[in-house]
Amino acid sequence: MRCRPASSCLTGASLASCLSATICNPVMMKLGWIIVAAISLALGSFAVAQNGKTRTAAHFHVDYERGNDQNDGLSPQRSWKHAPGDPNATGQPKGLRLVPGDKVTFAAGVTYRGSIVVSDSGTQPAPIVFEAAAGAPAIINGSEPVEAIPCGSQPECQGLAGKAVLLRIDRHAALAGTIFDSAGPMRLAQDPNPESAQYPDEITQFRSIATSRIQAGEFPLPIRSPDCAGDCGMELALWVQRNVVVSKPVLSIKNGVAQFDPAGLRFYTDRDTRYALRGLPQFLDEPGEYLPVSDGLVLALPRQAGSKFAFASGRGGIMVRNASWVTIRNLGFEQMGDGGAYGKGIGVFVNTPGIRGLTISNNRLRHLDLRSGTGAINLRGVSDLTIVGNQIEGIVRGSGIRLAGPSVNTRISGNTIVGIGRTAIYVAEAKDVEVTDNFIADVKGVHGNGLTAYQGNNNVAFRRNTVIDAKQAVTFQGNNEKTATPQALVFENNLLVSTPDSLGALISWGLKTRDVAIRDNIMLGGPIGLRMNPNDQGVTVSRNFGRPPAATAPVTEPTGAQANRWLNAAPPWEGELLRLIRSRTPVPAELQRRVCKTAFGSASAGRAVGADFVCP
Repeated sequence: MRCRPASSCLTGASLASCLSATICNPVMMKLGWIIVAAISLALGSFAVAQNGKTRTAAHFHVDYERGNDQNDGLSPQRSWKHAPGDPNATGQPKGLRLVPGDKVTFAAGVTYRGSIVVSDSGTQPAPIVFEAAAGAPAIINGSEPVEAIPCGSQPECQGLAGKAVLLRIDRHAALAGTIFDSAGPMRLAQDPNPESAQYPDEITQFRSIATSRIQAGEFPLPIRSPDCAGDCGMELALWVQRNVVVSKPVLSIKNGVAQFDPAGLRFYTDRDTRYALRGLPQFLDEPGEYLPVSDGLVLALPRQAGSKFAFASGRGGIMVRNASWVTIRNLGFEQMGDGGAYGKGIGVFVNTPGIRGLTISNNRLRHLDLRSGTGAINLRGVSDLTIVGNQIEGIVRGSGIRLAGPSVNTRISGNTIVGIGRTAIYVAEAKDVEVTDNFIADVKGVHGNGLTAYQGNNNVAFRRNTVIDAKQAVTFQGNNEKTATPQALVFENNLLVSTPDSLGALISWGLKTRDVAIRDNIMLGGPIGLRMNPNDQGVTVSRNFGRPPAATAPVTEPTGAQANRWLNAAPPWEGELLRLIRSRTPVPAELQRRVCKTAFGSASAGRAVGADFVCP
């Protein structure tokens, strides 16, 4: 090859010819690549060497149904089957290194059955993008279809011919994974039945038993069951400290007394223990339940005629690993389950602290079963983070958005999160966070919190959020530090409505929380609006409206323009307002004026009422 000086990159030569030039002098070679990198960054693109070749940013297409990994992926007609980063990829996408400005587009209306690890970084002006093509949703699905056999006279059908189906799934796999029908995750046949299939671990609907009768590992069965030893086919769902539900197999049954292994469990000693039983044929009595009945067969009661069934055992969606400046947008993530294992079955997952510039926007995540309590979007140690415009719904046992630090500079805004079995938005060990204009509804289960700030956050603001029908609309705490470190938590202009059985709408768990501003919020629902902790410091509570604070709350009530307005009874417009908000119907101007006048008086103009409207 002909040698070319590196200076030619600056004298009119094209970027391609500059990259293909052979620079013979090692010093000049290094200098040449530095010059090329500088030019590429200035142009918002970047070129890298791969397998002896170089390339600039490209637009790749993925079509799981019609694509082929032997194609070049550069047009919809030449799509790949697998995305780069999928361990099942072959051909060109296998091992492909993405470069700044690369775009990976998934075909509209196609279900992608695979998981993707992103390990290449973009740049701030040229992120690496994973997106859906315009049109019908592109879905990343964490399950595999399973064959359904209509129940006839088979002995496995337990007398449910015509109502149930048999699914070809290994018995032990079915217990560890998640089965889906067309309506979402199914549950192992349970007694007592929960009021909502969305919340199988709702302890208020469990049975109650004196702790002294169960803490030794045995308890009298409330139902008839034959004696057994070894694998009895039954699980015990047990509420223990610290406010968690664990599953334990029943090891034996003799004369109506069941035994399980209590090792490692911490029982509540000041109250009864709550429990449910799962896995016996007599428990299979509601649509949405299933029961393993023999090797390779599971009996299921679908919730919809013509349901399609699938099984998930831990496959997630997109994991970002040691990669910065990545955008994930307009995609769907569905039918994922973690089987109780941390880090599995998550829609978007980061577990390698130190990355920057992640944007997650306008995605839809639904029908996930996260028994380990993780989030549909679960991130650790991400700075310069943006999570906007996503829809998250139907997350059994898990959270919506779960952010753990250390991280700096986060915006979580405009997300809709509905039907969540744990915390809707959880922020911990983070600095400089804005959580604004999110709509959150129907958050129940054993940790049913709408908004949560734990473990030493600093400068975190929750503004203009709507949280309705949550066990606790907001919970927060400090980090139990001996040295007073300002935390600067702000709760402002939120509409917070807890369930009637809640402990309060806005609750501090203590641990030396410091520097908290609570102002201009509407707090309705349960009997208590605000519940503080005696060791909280530097808390200001002003211009709020709703249920009164707990008698023990260390709150100095301001007067005049800063005064709070506490009501012991529900305001006359509460029911109508919540009905409209639940149905996502715009609140009429006249009702807006009534709400604002009652809550904020004559100085209401311009104040936000959650994410729903601004006072006229």
